[in-house]
Amino acid sequence: MSLIFSDSHYIGASTIAGGGVLPSNAQQLTPDDSAKTLTISLQANEIDPRLTYTGPAHFYRTESGHLALSAANEWPLEYVNGIAAERHEPEPAATNLQAYSRGATVSEYLVKSDDFDLVIDTTGAPDGGAIGRIPVACNSYIISQDVDSVEHVHRTQYGALPDNWQRKTFAITATKRSRLRLRYGQSYSQSTPSIWQTQNADYGQWPAAGDYAISWFVKSGDGGTFPAGFAQLETGALCTSPIVNETTEKNSRAASAVTVNTDGYVSMRIAFSNGDSETHDITGDTFNLPLATEHWGLRYITTIELMR
Repeated sequence: MSLIFSDSHYIGASTIAGGGVLPSNAQQLTPDDSAKTLTISLQANEIDPRLTYTGPAHFYRTESGHLALSAANEWPLEYVNGIAAERHEPEPAATNLQAYSRGATVSEYLVKSDDFDLVIDTTGAPDGGAIGRIPVACNSYIISQDVDSVEHVHRTQYGALPDNWQRKTFAITATKRSRLRLRYGQSYSQSTPSIWQTQNADYGQWPAAGDYAISWFVKSGDGGTFPAGFAQLETGALCTSPIVNETTEKNSRAASAVTVNTDGYVSMRIAFSNGDSETHDITGDTFNLPLATEHWGLRYITTIELMR
């Protein structure tokens, strides 16, 4: 059967102006079709009312390139190199297992060779707190475990460091219970100068065999020294947003969540700053965004599209 329409547009048929014959399998595009997809941008300072963020205070990147601490249940806009990168994915719970993680206190947890003095910059860290400055001769890094002398990341030169903060991130697998050494400053050609973060002599406190994510911050310096530290050691393979341990206390951060009001929609597409995208089916009136699967700071949510 065919029907007669006028002044309409169709999929599966030519434009019909002033009347025409419509094939029975054609699909009409009505004015309501434009509302079949709702696009939510995450670039605005205020989040869309369909989104609800729930989570603890956490660090985020500001327009200046430094870190700021959010309020609880706040999901701030983040920046990369001064350009808005939208918002990070919700994160799983995490604990920083590295004591004195700033790298500003020489101790059994932060060990250095005797051929240099660690310079403490009391306001030089990414968050405006303290961090150590190490000699430019410490031009490489190594990640290892003491037991069986396993090198998880072989000695690697830094090369030219950027003017803005760079976070180095690595996922490793410890083969046995052992002290894990993040040697974030090491001469590439000699054994010293060197500096590393580790654990104390208490075997029961050493990380067990398993997967760990290790990270630290570094950037260019004054030609004689450069800042490095703000380290993190956490279980699993994901480097989450920074958690600072000022002492031996191992601080934790609870998981965060983003709930989307999906009433009236059946699917969702999430687009990310690195070009990735994910599509999810919707079966209820709300949908919780998946937790992050990439290291913190590597990709951000740019848009969420809801489709009828």
